[in-house]
Amino acid sequence: MVAQQFAGTVSKPALSIIYETGRPNTIQLNQLEPDEHVQGWGNLKYNKNIDDGDIYIAGKKYASGVGMHAPSQTVYNLGGQYGQFSGLVGRTTAIVDGEVQFMIYGDGKLLWKSTLMKASTAALAFSIGINNVQELKLVTTEGTDGTRYDHVAWCEAELREE
Repeated sequence: MVAQQFAGTVSKPALSIIYETGRPNTIQLNQLEPDEHVQGWGNLKYNKNIDDGDIYIAGKKYASGVGMHAPSQTVYNLGGQYGQFSGLVGRTTAIVDGEVQFMIYGDGKLLWKSTLMKASTAALAFSIGINNVQELKLVTTEGTDGTRYDHVAWCEAELREE
């Protein structure tokens, strides 16, 4: 289990919904407090990269996102109220070309997995059905080369009711 690789755990209060995306029944991931979050280094960042700078993936800037350091595990208790989860993922540091991988789990089942991504890899889009999913778990791993500079972000990620 990924959580065993980390030194600490952050627990947050239950999910509170604020619709500010301009689209009905949609909420951006960066508007939610996770119920649990652990990561390899630093703290979870909203609309910033792990170093408190703007989020860039392969040279493209993203205004909306959640920045963290791989390996990480972030859990949201959704209560089965969403039907779709979509966004972009990528590595946010161009300093060292390490590898990372992203995974999305719904109620313990793997729903989506990225390829291994480097700093030069463009953001990768995902869009998955999550009807009746109670627990959404976002996981990042360090790929095959260790954790050095594995700064990552989930960008423009949103949950949509169905």
